[in-house]
Amino acid sequence: MTLDIFLVFFRLSLLSFGGVFGVLPELERMVVVEQGWLTSEKFLQAYVVGQFVPGPNMAMCPLV
Repeated sequence: MTLDIFLVFFRLSLLSFGGVFGVLPELERMVVVEQGWLTSEKFLQAYVVGQFVPGPNMAMCPLV
């Protein structure tokens, strides 16, 4: 499981130069569809909470 988490976020880090909005659809696909770690509703809730937290837009990643 730890290796899976590393590989998902490593692949996402290669795409993140465009900012969070370029990575967000791919993050949802990997986390919800491929891995099944979250439901689509829980992913959306994590994103909303991450937007309320001051700081970088990817603050929702630890919630995954």
